[in-house]
Amino acid sequence: MPWVEAALICEAGLEKQFDRIVVVTCPFETRVRRWMARTKVDEATARRELERRMAVQWPEARKIAVADSLVDNSGSKLDTETRVREVYTRLKSEAVGAR
Repeated sequence: MPWVEAALICEAGLEKQFDRIVVVTCPFETRVRRWMARTKVDEATARRELERRMAVQWPEARKIAVADSLVDNSGSKLDTETRVREVYTRLKSEAVGAR
């Protein structure tokens, strides 16, 4: 199966259809700051929107429990890119070994 990016894979009961699940996470306050910067909205609006979106998602701890890999996105862009490369390299290696 090709790469799929979706926030609600587990909530939809589709996680068994994938070979691996990678969860990307960061603290709520970081999400709020980033959403404010990206959408140019005030803090209260950003919080409401993120809370609305998160209300239909599993709690983070539950998603982490089913994850095969975790990417902490709370640091710098370089930190996140480094972790993504590590996960990608490992998954690619596992895929080659499974052939």
